Amino acid sequence: MPPSHVFVSGLSTSSTTASLSAAIAPHISALATSTQAFVVKRIEPRNPISDRPPHAVLVVASENVRLLFLTAHGRQQGLSGIEADGRELRFEAWITGRPTHRAAEEEWLSKIGGGAGAPKRMPADPQALPTGCLDMGPIPIILYSFGSWRGEKVFAAGGETRPIDGQISFEKFMGGQPHFVVRMKHDEPSMERSISSPLSNVSSVQARRMKPELFVTFRHPPTFEARKLDEHGHPSKCDRRERRTPLKKGTTIRFKFGNMEDRNSVIRRAKREGIVVGEGPAKLVHQPSAPTIYGVLEAWMRNNTIPVSFQVECLLQNSHLDGGQLLELIPYITKVVKRRGPQATEKILVRFKDQLINEETDPSTTFALEDSDDDIVIVEAGNLQGFGRINRQRYLTLDQLEIILKSAEAAYISNPSPFSDQSDNLVSRHVVLRPTGLSLLGPLPEDTNAISRKYNQPSQFLRVAFRDEDGNTFRELKGLDVKGFLESHVGKVMRGGLSLCGRRFELLAWSSSSLKDHIAYFVTPFNDTDGSLVTAHSIRSSIGNFSKVIHNPAKYMARVAQVFSSSKPSITLQPSQIILIPDIETKDPTTGNISCHSDGCGLISPALARDIDKAYSPNLSPAQRKRRVVPSVYQIRLGGAKGVVSVDPTLEGRIICIRPSMSKFDGNSLTLDICSAVARPLPAYLNRPLIKILEDLCVEPSTIIALQKKTLAEIGRANKSFGVESDYIEELCLAQASRLAETLRNLSARLPRRNSCEPFLDRCLAIVGVHARRELKYRGRIPLPGCYQLIGVTDPGSYLQPGEVYACIKEPGKEPVYLEGHIAISRSPTMHPGDIQLVRAVGQLPEVVLTRFSGLENCVVFSSQGPRSLPSCLAGGDLDGDLYLLITNPSLFPTTWAEPASYEPCPAKHLPRDATIDDGIDFFLEYMLEERTGRVATAHLALADIERKGVFSPHCLELANRHSDAVDYAKSGVPVPGRAIPFIAQRPDYLSDVATKIEGTHYYKSQKVLGVLFRSIDESMKGKRSTSFVSKAALDPGDALQTILEGELRGHHVSTSPSPQLIAQLHKLLDLFADELRIVCRSQGALAITEEEAFVGCIEGSGAKEDRPRRDLTMRMRERTSALFDMLRSKIKGGEDRTAKARAKRAWAAYLAAKSVGGKKKTPFGAGSFGWLAVSVLLESLEELDDAW
Repeated sequence: MPPSHVFVSGLSTSSTTASLSAAIAPHISALATSTQAFVVKRIEPRNPISDRPPHAVLVVASENVRLLFLTAHGRQQGLSGIEADGRELRFEAWITGRPTHRAAEEEWLSKIGGGAGAPKRMPADPQALPTGCLDMGPIPIILYSFGSWRGEKVFAAGGETRPIDGQISFEKFMGGQPHFVVRMKHDEPSMERSISSPLSNVSSVQARRMKPELFVTFRHPPTFEARKLDEHGHPSKCDRRERRTPLKKGTTIRFKFGNMEDRNSVIRRAKREGIVVGEGPAKLVHQPSAPTIYGVLEAWMRNNTIPVSFQVECLLQNSHLDGGQLLELIPYITKVVKRRGPQATEKILVRFKDQLINEETDPSTTFALEDSDDDIVIVEAGNLQGFGRINRQRYLTLDQLEIILKSAEAAYISNPSPFSDQSDNLVSRHVVLRPTGLSLLGPLPEDTNAISRKYNQPSQFLRVAFRDEDGNTFRELKGLDVKGFLESHVGKVMRGGLSLCGRRFELLAWSSSSLKDHIAYFVTPFNDTDGSLVTAHSIRSSIGNFSKVIHNPAKYMARVAQVFSSSKPSITLQPSQIILIPDIETKDPTTGNISCHSDGCGLISPALARDIDKAYSPNLSPAQRKRRVVPSVYQIRLGGAKGVVSVDPTLEGRIICIRPSMSKFDGNSLTLDICSAVARPLPAYLNRPLIKILEDLCVEPSTIIALQKKTLAEIGRANKSFGVESDYIEELCLAQASRLAETLRNLSARLPRRNSCEPFLDRCLAIVGVHARRELKYRGRIPLPGCYQLIGVTDPGSYLQPGEVYACIKEPGKEPVYLEGHIAISRSPTMHPGDIQLVRAVGQLPEVVLTRFSGLENCVVFSSQGPRSLPSCLAGGDLDGDLYLLITNPSLFPTTWAEPASYEPCPAKHLPRDATIDDGIDFFLEYMLEERTGRVATAHLALADIERKGVFSPHCLELANRHSDAVDYAKSGVPVPGRAIPFIAQRPDYLSDVATKIEGTHYYKSQKVLGVLFRSIDESMKGKRSTSFVSKAALDPGDALQTILEGELRGHHVSTSPSPQLIAQLHKLLDLFADELRIVCRSQGALAITEEEAFVGCIEGSGAKEDRPRRDLTMRMRERTSALFDMLRSKIKGGEDRTAKARAKRAWAAYLAAKSVGGKKKTPFGAGSFGWLAVSVLLESLEELDDAW
């Protein structure tokens, strides 16, 4: 193992290397380590007149020794207890940016000696640690080729490559993770190419009998790199490694060795690493030329619609079929298009794909068809028994593929699903672009935006995400030129377009949220309804005039992004309805700065607000409208204006008032698009940065710990009461698609205490419990009862005095609550100690003033007086949609308060000319690597734990300013330099993934409140995750829920004996719903989703922290289940125009249908969700009947 370094500060100017060694030696000897040798050297400044304080480097035998020493004497532990020359020494982890001290390391190595047990020097390649510790030198290879499996025993190999000096090795990289590495040279002797992958990504190694060949299969494609060599053939120290796009693609590589011993050496090493080693293919075939096959397919797709071509591309790009299989199947797909039409063919191909994804297709459960060019005839399934079961792990023949496709077609025409008939303008098609290929998803339900609604041709648009092979976004890596790779890989697509479906899609734009996720929108040229040609350029030109921002590429693209924000259309206004009013501004007499108190906040008349509400929520029944709280604040887009508008009862007619601070460019649209409507307060939470600030502002840690204990206790008793379960789910913002919180709240009114076992609900709550504990453990999200998170607006009448706020909380069925007295207010992200302030809530206002405030509910109204607006004091907030946390619990009020940060705007990047889309692409590519908001926040949290002054330390205050600059990067175009962010080598344990032993790691046990909170939650919360498509328990096995609902129905004189015809109709609806839900759960990626996860809207997963792939997966799942569940509810109701009694009768029949399909021990997939959605509709109908009484 290499030596490890510790930074030593606090030295006396008279300290020498000898005196430091004498002081440290007894403490090194006290450590329980086998190697106690060390070297300490005082480091002299390079500049002899420097006034920097003296410091030293301590070199110890290993990382383990360093961690033991820092645990006992490190800076984060307080006083070190080690003095030299009258000064107490301070020890801390070596931070990146400080070069390792070569002379001290050399002296340590010579002190240890050069025996067999001596540690080895770091290699020339700074990224790789010695391979000797991995017990295998490089093994030469003769050739390699990528390919794919055709079943278990046949491997289809692509073109073979014979590399120069090709070799396989197992190496450790920085971070200690062992990698499988292939190094080679091609035509350039001065360039070494490599293929590398973590061993955890290696799925299996297979060997052919008596042949020197291995087949290495990866879970996702490996990484391809290149680096320059010097004249001696060694890696150049001056050049960074380059990330490369592979010429060959695939997740299995065939290697051929010169002899069997070399092959067996790799096998032995793989076995020691726990990699599955098995028998290789019995037959090796060669794939036909991929370009030739794709050329034929591309010509076919060019002559078909995009929806059909997209599904064909999906079969190929997602590796459901190889090119040869698909080419053979094209004639039959052509027949399906001819007789069913493009729209139906798309849905049939989706079903076909689902059956391919399924582990195996059982012909006894499918249809067979006898087909002609004109029609098909359904044949009894029994005629297929001779085919046996088709296992998808075998290579499927054309006959087998046709059987599956015919089955999908027959299932569609015999049982056309009502759930797949959603309007095409509510769906989108997604592409994930990775270094080794594409993944296609869709059609998926998605919120629309102003552009998609304007042209109403969603098949012409693509949503393209740029991802690395593991599904994460690209990131900076030390010694690796990722920037050059992004330009050649991502930049090539953004500038030259994406060839797909026989067409070329060109870059259009991105939204503000999609930029953060590295997602952009592409469009292929098409003809509009008037016959005019629509291109990406013409769409951008039609949006408006961007002369205000045209010299700043980042801000120019941010303004274009406004129209791509998810929104709903409400109404189209007349120019006379749009009134321009001035901003409310004040001048600070001390500094002369102008402060805008209405930044992003306009006004709207009550009459126009009512019109918007009806258009925004058109499907609400009269009873639902009666029970809900009418929104008083809307987040809007109107032409080039963005922000919020609050209801002003003094405005007459139907008008909207826009302020200059809301107008970002001169837009051409008069349609008022609604991004969100504020109808109720959001749950309030603490989070890690805020907890750290509260601790450093002298809030008692025991108060915060007690809040977490209370939350854990509530999680433990959640299944005792429907009411507690409802509040618990609502606080976590889960199960919104299924409306489970609302269902349980309605049920609690009829059964306050839960006395029965409901297995499906219990499993859902178990998933919610895991999610809640992880939110507490890894994010510090502690619920705050009686506190609120509200959108901010301004006081239009200047009634409130500086430091005053007004907040009226109104929830359905409850009396309004007026906040009064002192409250603490903050806004995320909280980084600076001044980001939380104490204000006074004025309570219920007198009648003479209330007139103008009467329409403002579930928002916080800020004063429009004073030298500086309060929102700008809270992490640089404004009023264009920002949310503010109102803490009403006095025990969480700081005893000391800090002045707010100034948050001066970061200088923006300007060009001497008009920005173009190419400049926007340059910014996008730069943003992919240079966006460092998360890194700044993590470094701030770690330093705040280490530094004695916490968030008040100079380093943390500097990082707070850097964080503000990082947040503004999307508009300023100026990134935070990477060198400005210290890398903390030793971090508090709560920043790790798990709360296991931290000895021998880069984490220490934090004694601050965040560390205590982190360790108090047991990681054993993780249970065994089931991915079975058959539930193990019945729906309402004890009939307790059925008895309650039946009694309620009889009380309203609703029949509880539905007709057999209605039950049969709803059984069929259940089957179709289960098919659609199964497709959602299977087609979201490599991880199969359980029914309960889909119902709750939360994927439990196997890892503790939610990574980006799982977050993307969760978002897609929620979008799809939201649309599916809404359609099912509508089908159960039988239409919104039915009476409440009629809807209750159908919902009751649906619940009985779900109960009847299973036995006492199990329930078919989908029945649990179907049953509880039926209960939801039934309880809503009963509530309407209660109101009618």
